[in-house]
Amino acid sequence: MIQKDFMKKLLTGYKKQLFPLENSTKPLEVGLSLWLKMINDSNDVNEVLTIVVALRMNWTDPSLRWNPKDYGNMDTLRIPSADNWIPWVYVLNSVDTFEPIGKDATFLATICSNGSVTDAPGAIIKSNCPTDMSKFPFDVQTCTLKFIMWSAGPAFKLTSNSDELLMDFFIPNAHWNLVNHKAYVVQDKKLYTYNIDICIQRKPLCFTVIIILPILLLCLLNPLVFIFPIESGERMGLAITVLLTFAFFLLLLQTSYRHHQVNVFSAVYDIFYNYDKWLYYHWVIISARCHYVETFDHNSSFEIFFNFVALGRMADHWKVRSFMGKTLQRF
Repeated sequence: MIQKDFMKKLLTGYKKQLFPLENSTKPLEVGLSLWLKMINDSNDVNEVLTIVVALRMNWTDPSLRWNPKDYGNMDTLRIPSADNWIPWVYVLNSVDTFEPIGKDATFLATICSNGSVTDAPGAIIKSNCPTDMSKFPFDVQTCTLKFIMWSAGPAFKLTSNSDELLMDFFIPNAHWNLVNHKAYVVQDKKLYTYNIDICIQRKPLCFTVIIILPILLLCLLNPLVFIFPIESGERMGLAITVLLTFAFFLLLLQTSYRHHQVNVFSAVYDIFYNYDKWLYYHWVIISARCHYVETFDHNSSFEIFFNFVALGRMADHWKVRSFMGKTLQRF
């Protein structure tokens, strides 16, 4: 009952719509720090980072001071944040809604007898995060969240209470590792922004097993068609089967994963397939040459050119000159 009466008396005549400026010549300092609870998602297509946070804010309100001795040594009071003035902090690079953090939500503010007020509203933030997919799936993304007191101008000064994020309640993500994070304030003339840099690294195991290994196995499978004798007539059938497997595998990626990543899958596919095709053409020539060796004129200019260029260059490239030298001696 004492606390209820004290709260009623403290807030009598209090106007929460007025800025708590004790001296109009000095800006009101608002200290900020951020609790990172979890990383929900990183959308590579739309370049959106979704996180769950709690923004801790502290400032001094001269209208909320009292002498603890007059109220039974009551030094602190917790009231709903909707009953007192709170700073409206926006996420400048938000892609969802442009509203103050914690607006229309029920949170408790802590008020001390010296007038200091602490509030920590929570929110789900969706911010813009430009992505670089050139090293997918071993990529590292750095996202910057910018917090600002919109339309406040020089009446407020933002300060950072910590150089890093507060990780007391952090829950790790199944697809991303949190590599680094920092918090700092940037001043542009008399406008302050509170910036948070979050560096996350993708966990590549899933994509390596599902994407990269099947492509490597298919690339290794294609040259094995030359194990079949030419008379069997199965070489072309196996080569076409592997090619169709490549095409079907890429189609599955297009339907299962996001479009921006499919561009990376296509690039990986093109690299391995073109290299595999290069091996395929060389082994076709060598295989046919070795099979029909008796029908060639070994003294012709074409035969000499073929032995020097096609086989000699292949030996230099693969560092198997001794093996190819023995093969050339048959001619």
